[in-house]
Amino acid sequence: LRGDVRHTPPTTRGDFTITAPDLSSRADLAITVGRTVIRFPDAKGEARKIMRLLGLDMDLEGKIAGDFTYSTGKALKEPDVQGSFTAPQLKFMGYALEQVKGSLRSNLQGIELAGLDFAYQGGRAREAGVRIDFAGKQFDINGRIAGIDVSRLQRDFSGRADLEISGRGEFMKDPLTIAYRLQDMSYYRDRGFSAAGRASLLTDFSDFQLSAAGDVTDAAGASPFKLDIGRRQGRYEGSFQFVLNDLDLLIPWKNNVGSMRLLGQIFTAPDGGLGSRGVAIFSGRTLSLPNFSHSLDNFQGTVTFINTKFSLQSLLGEMGGGPVEGNGQLTIEGNELRRMVFYLQGKGLRLYPMDRTSCLVNPDLTLKYEDKKLLLSGTLAFQAVEWQREIDERIVFSTRSELSTAESKIREMLQLDIALNSENILMQNSLGRIRGRFKLRLTGTASFPILRGTCEGNQGEIYFSDRSFNLVKAKLVFNNNFFIDPLIHVESEAFIQNYRIRFDIRGSASRAKPELTASPPLPPQDILALVSLGEVFKRTPSTEVSSQQGGTALVTGKLTEEIKNRANKLLGINLLRIDPVFSGQSTVDTSRLTIGKTISKDLVVVYSTNLSTSRQEILYLQYQLSPTISLIAMRNEEGRYSLDLRLRSRR
Repeated sequence: LRGDVRHTPPTTRGDFTITAPDLSSRADLAITVGRTVIRFPDAKGEARKIMRLLGLDMDLEGKIAGDFTYSTGKALKEPDVQGSFTAPQLKFMGYALEQVKGSLRSNLQGIELAGLDFAYQGGRAREAGVRIDFAGKQFDINGRIAGIDVSRLQRDFSGRADLEISGRGEFMKDPLTIAYRLQDMSYYRDRGFSAAGRASLLTDFSDFQLSAAGDVTDAAGASPFKLDIGRRQGRYEGSFQFVLNDLDLLIPWKNNVGSMRLLGQIFTAPDGGLGSRGVAIFSGRTLSLPNFSHSLDNFQGTVTFINTKFSLQSLLGEMGGGPVEGNGQLTIEGNELRRMVFYLQGKGLRLYPMDRTSCLVNPDLTLKYEDKKLLLSGTLAFQAVEWQREIDERIVFSTRSELSTAESKIREMLQLDIALNSENILMQNSLGRIRGRFKLRLTGTASFPILRGTCEGNQGEIYFSDRSFNLVKAKLVFNNNFFIDPLIHVESEAFIQNYRIRFDIRGSASRAKPELTASPPLPPQDILALVSLGEVFKRTPSTEVSSQQGGTALVTGKLTEEIKNRANKLLGINLLRIDPVFSGQSTVDTSRLTIGKTISKDLVVVYSTNLSTSRQEILYLQYQLSPTISLIAMRNEEGRYSLDLRLRSRR
């Protein structure tokens, strides 16, 4: 403190400069008989230090600037402080305010703030006023904050809030009235709601009694809530209730039809803070499951809670015509799920998890969340399974192309460890009709499931060329740790005329190799003809055409005779082509004849030969097992045979 003091009776005056860490100001002193006035025309610095300089004890944090006057004397019962101030950022009783300006007056027994303008969490207050007389136990408060960004108050929500508070009178006798309105609200982005209500607050700015009521409104209608809470001598007491008419507001995924009634009590926790306990009773027609084709129907359940520990006491419902029940627990800390375990059992559930797939199953599953890992484990005991999908079709549990944010997080997080068992599975598709059993384990994630184990067939039929082969043995071995591509081993047989025909398939599902054999032995093309036409494929004798004869006329004559003979044998031709084959001297050496015939809607045969003394014959047969699976047999010019199974992936 530096400056000068001048005394000219009866007045003493002084001019000073005040400097300290986080504080600077001028001080103009004027002392007259019975009165002392100190003016601080340009005070700047930390709010707490300036308030202390003025003799005030206010819960303020931040840097302010202002013009203040301190007065005391015989004419005043208490020292008087008044002035105006501004602050870019100011924390008042824990509330972060911005762009603050207003006027202040205090007699050390009370405080008055007038003309308050400030921004709060994206909202704005103008011309608000607060007057509190602690000595006389009187108050007068009015103000309105419009357009508060709710996400800045609670990051999990979005929306806007308007808050209006008004009231005057005596402590703990006359209430403050608080009106609030929340608009464009959402917790899950695709489900909006609004809320509005009023509250009555009795307080002496230490203890209080608050009663609030209102409605949460969405497309399903209004859901009423009520809250009563008080604090006396540092201890809390109260109750709350909420009737939620739309469970979609509470559950991360949509398509739920049900309601919930929440009842609870408020008490003082061991640490002195707020504690709560209560019960939630919910029921409804439909509780959907993410990325699954079935819902839990006609459900009801009870959840009890103490603070942030929740226990699912019971869950009853129906799924696929069978009963389902469950129970579990979860713990929330810091607005985040920390731990959860949920048990689910069912009996005789008729489910359709995928297109053209049905099953009768008894589930016994556990859903567990801990250390930010979500695991679904347990057993699915299938009493019966019917599978009509093709072997090359992907395992897909949902046809939805887009998921909500919450569903996507669950899908990405979910790990699987489920035993799948059945003694009665029926697979019926274009490959055949097979009955058998399986013992599998499903691991991996919902996006990339992995199967391990075996599936065995003990009776049935394999279809090929409109003919049924009796199943001898069938086995699928799932042993790939990276994707579902089982090893296939199928043996089947059929008796045609005097031949025993074996049709076997071996290899992985993506590169399966079929094999046809006959007893007594036959060439592959004759086996295919026997299977497709019921008789051995018969060739006409080759007509010798000498390459030395040259001459287009002679070649044409021979080709015409060859076409005529073969056309009569095949009884109808779908493809006919004659291609001349030239020698190195640009003369016609010979020609190639190609003939194609559609035997049935699924079988095509193409025969090609060159018309020379040394025949080079090609035979090609294609049989369409399904829209995506073709069986191709071929004999090339060198007399070698091949048999391939071609798969076309569905996208």
